[in-house]
Amino acid sequence: MTLDFCCGSSGEIQRINVKFFDKNLTEGNINFSKLKEFATNSGIKLGEKQEQILKKLGKPTDLQEENTTSIATYITGQSQSKLLQEFDMPLYYEKFIFSDGVLKEYEFGFEYP
Repeated sequence: MTLDFCCGSSGEIQRINVKFFDKNLTEGNINFSKLKEFATNSGIKLGEKQEQILKKLGKPTDLQEENTTSIATYITGQSQSKLLQEFDMPLYYEKFIFSDGVLKEYEFGFEYP
């Protein structure tokens, strides 16, 4: 899991990216956690089937398919969310990357102005 902080700060998380462990990372870049598994508020986890996730979340805002890779993106605009309106955020997004119909990586967060 990678946390991306807004505008170079260390307090406001802009994006969270979750993917299987990359053995190419050097140990200095890794902060190990006791978390064995991470799931979204919707209960989505790495390794789930694409059809299960799309059934759970509905039709994506955008779906790109190329060979064995699919990318499903869901976007919630400010006018659709009281939370986004309250904090004056333009949008919230979720992006799911599937390989051979299995979730290999996902990212979610806020787009800052």
